[in-house]
Amino acid sequence: GRPAMCRASLHLQFKDGDSVASTVTHHNVAYMLLLVRQMRAAIIEGRYPAFVQDFMRRQFLNHGNPVPDWVVDALAAAGIAIDSAVLPAADPVAV
Repeated sequence: GRPAMCRASLHLQFKDGDSVASTVTHHNVAYMLLLVRQMRAAIIEGRYPAFVQDFMRRQFLNHGNPVPDWVVDALAAAGIAIDSAVLPAADPVAV
């Protein structure tokens, strides 16, 4: 397959706007195709809620960011609870 793009390679391509736009677009389409395939497999295998929890962990918490409230609310409305393994622990309240 094609070698993965590294930051240095993208930096060099930024000198040519058309080339980098094409590369980024291809990357985004490839990412979305992979994500949808993984989602479909999780649905078929009956593990979609666990997939979503793992995805939220990778997208937000592994980067030090909390899962946004609107995401938690939207998933709850869809019947997918984000459990304590995904959400950061609440700050203790001083007594």
